Amino acid sequence: MPVTRWQGRLFPVALAILLVLAGCSLGGESPTTAPSVPSPTATDTSTATRTTAPPSPATTTTPEPAVPPGHVAVEGGTLPVNATLIFQRVEGLLGVDADVPTIRIEQGEADRDGSSGPPLERDLTFERRLGIAPPENGTGAPPTGLGGGAMDDEVRLVFYDTSPEAVDRARLELVVAHEFVHVIQFQRHDDRKLGAARDTRTAMLEGGAVFVTDRYARQYDLTYPGDLSPIERWVHEYPTLSPWDRALGAQYHFGAQYLERRIDEANELWAVYNDPPETMEQVIHGDDAGPAKALQVSADAPEWTATHEGTQGEHVIRAVLREAVDRNATAAAATGWGNDRLLEFEPREGDDLVGHAWVLRWDDATEADEFESALQQVVAARAGAVDASFTVSRVATETVVLVMGPSSFVKRAEVSGTDESVTIGVTGPGSRLGH
Repeated sequence: MPVTRWQGRLFPVALAILLVLAGCSLGGESPTTAPSVPSPTATDTSTATRTTAPPSPATTTTPEPAVPPGHVAVEGGTLPVNATLIFQRVEGLLGVDADVPTIRIEQGEADRDGSSGPPLERDLTFERRLGIAPPENGTGAPPTGLGGGAMDDEVRLVFYDTSPEAVDRARLELVVAHEFVHVIQFQRHDDRKLGAARDTRTAMLEGGAVFVTDRYARQYDLTYPGDLSPIERWVHEYPTLSPWDRALGAQYHFGAQYLERRIDEANELWAVYNDPPETMEQVIHGDDAGPAKALQVSADAPEWTATHEGTQGEHVIRAVLREAVDRNATAAAATGWGNDRLLEFEPREGDDLVGHAWVLRWDDATEADEFESALQQVVAARAGAVDASFTVSRVATETVVLVMGPSSFVKRAEVSGTDESVTIGVTGPGSRLGH
């Protein structure tokens, strides 16, 4: 029996399902077929990759009582595209034989205030203070359109304020193909081969699905508006995304571009998975970026609980800087990343006030100067927008530290160390005094 687990695209939070699961896409319009070549119909089996497979049943408003072996069962409704044919084509592009999944159709609902999905699974104070958090419930637009998610034996398609018949045929086909790539990734346990770094792993899984879907679109003449392929669409849309979407979308956008540089065909994806990138810097700039630089961060705060929140990566730095710095300056200031660590501090007693220390090491002093200058602009902008204090310090030649939180925390925080080893000391208990 396959191990069923929802793909890690829920990240540390489960935000609006459309955003996180929408065929793994963020924003933008639906794709459309190329003008001269219609999207394949449910009865078009002449171009199926596995030519020995039995013909796919035509999709009708009344589901068949039983699905023949080797065919994709659709539960909860019907689809105006041939799911079996799409799965066979994805198998063919990837050069594998996989277990056939089920597709489950759901009708999604969202409150008109913009909230949807389950509650957030972790605190987003860090993101909110820096201006890269998602809209809080009641402030965002409600999801609409098509969303998708995958397990190793099932694809879930969620239709918000629409129906399968109303969704553009090419968009639906590309979303289904994208999710089928994830099904195969999970059957192969690729999510376990790609290292412990969540964002790099996600970039290879999601970037891989975008890359394979791009090859699928080329093979079967499907494009987005403007005659854009799936990869080209991300190039077009990524700069226009909201800060939160940009931090998530970077893994799709840069992950697909990384694969575009390394391989030509979909069936070469597995070779990359056997030798994946180690950092988001490598994903963005290529493997010549080299490994992360040494960096250890510790806390000396007896009356505070310090939690290591891990590495944020260059893509998050870009999202943070972009709120106060123009696009070109953001890319320049984020380039030269060497490593980073984020610590979160909570008082053991007293008020529940959260503080953060973000330690960032750069390739050299010049890169650190450039980043520090850009970060100071962010701090100046955010200090007047949120109820928090900020300090930026240079602990060593290559290492910059951002401390932020209630003023009672920031005043007590002391930063010391070297480029390779930094200590964040916090004296005294947590308190609202001076907040």
